[in-house]
Amino acid sequence: MITKGSGFTLIELLVVVAILGILSAVGTVAYTGYISGAKKKTAENAMQQIGLAQTEEYSNSAEYYTQGDSCDPSETNSNLIETKILNGADVITDEGGYQMCIQKDGTSYIVKAAQIVDDEIVDGTTITMTGNGVWGE
Repeated sequence: MITKGSGFTLIELLVVVAILGILSAVGTVAYTGYISGAKKKTAENAMQQIGLAQTEEYSNSAEYYTQGDSCDPSETNSNLIETKILNGADVITDEGGYQMCIQKDGTSYIVKAAQIVDDEIVDGTTITMTGNGVWGE
C-alpha cells in the first residue's frame, strides 16, 4: 500500500521563496527611500538653524557670515559654519550625510547643502535656502 506524504513539494517551496524575495526587494527600496528622505529633512532643519543664527549674526555685526561669492558644500565649510555662527554646536552631523556652505548673495546669503559620498557631491541632492527662507534645488 502506498501512502501520500504530508510535506511540501519542491514547487510549493520555490513559490514561497520567490514571494519572500519579491517582498524583501520592495521593502529594501522603500527603506532606502525613507532613509534618504530623513537625511534630506535633517539637512533642511540644520539650514533653518543656520538661518536663525544668521539673524543673530546680523544683529551683532551688521553683516551676514558668508564664505565668499560662491562656495561648494564640504566638511571644511560645514565645520567653519558650526564654529563661526553656531557656537560650536554639532548641527551638521556626519550621520546626516549632507555638508553645507554659505555664499554671498548681494546683501544677503544663500545656504547650500549637498549629499557628499567619498568627497564627491551626489547628483541631484543639492538644496538651497536664501536669506529670505526661499527653498530651491
